[in-house]
Amino acid sequence: MKRKTVLKIMSVVFAAVFIVAGYNIVKNLGENAKADNLYETLQNEFVTKLEETPTNEEQPQEVKEPAITVDFNALCKKNSEVVGWLYLPNTPINYPVVQAEDNDKYLHLDINGKRLSAGTMFMDFRNNPQGEDTNYIIYGHHMKNGTMLSAIVKYKSQSFYDEHPVVYYFTPQQKYKVELFAGCLIGYDDEMYDSSLTLDDPTALVTEYKKNSTFKSDVTVTPEDTLLTLSTCTYEYDDARYVVMGKLTELTEEE
Repeated sequence: MKRKTVLKIMSVVFAAVFIVAGYNIVKNLGENAKADNLYETLQNEFVTKLEETPTNEEQPQEVKEPAITVDFNALCKKNSEVVGWLYLPNTPINYPVVQAEDNDKYLHLDINGKRLSAGTMFMDFRNNPQGEDTNYIIYGHHMKNGTMLSAIVKYKSQSFYDEHPVVYYFTPQQKYKVELFAGCLIGYDDEMYDSSLTLDDPTALVTEYKKNSTFKSDVTVTPEDTLLTLSTCTYEYDDARYVVMGKLTELTEEE
């Protein structure tokens, strides 16, 4: 009798666990679909795809003109906290970047101010978006379905870097190519998040992170250069972060 009771209780427990797990899976799938639909709508509404510039066969590593342009006039009317757009060709990274008065607001809010688990990519609230800082930091979630900033953890592989050495960052005023020079595994409280925003000379920071980088690059950085850092969660240990760093170079209309 007791054995039957125990088995019955166990069956009920297992059924409850199964139901909860199933609910969470369905909920996550729904949230992922919601995010995908939103960002696809934003891309269709505010981003125009351009014809790809043919690669120079004699210089296969030549960086091509980014194959998109962004309508910031319309986008900023939708949300006045938009400061840029991040684009990494041949990956899901093709997203708006916002900046709020803190680093919490857009963790789980979409660009319309509605609840969304994927959130919105955002620039560190301490950065001055007008171009006066040494290092600009953009944060994004590491989503299990590969969206948001998940793709940057692939820079742990040299081959991925070799295929994607440049990220593009657009602002309402300017287009930039971001020549990546380092990718590092760091803690959430790493000094980079606090001490590197307004350095007079970023070369010491660059030397440190290039030394610990998961890939090798031949990008050189001078004291006059401005840096862009992309930061997302990774799971090697509690509160681990993976960052990729690059230097900003303005793109002219001819490039």
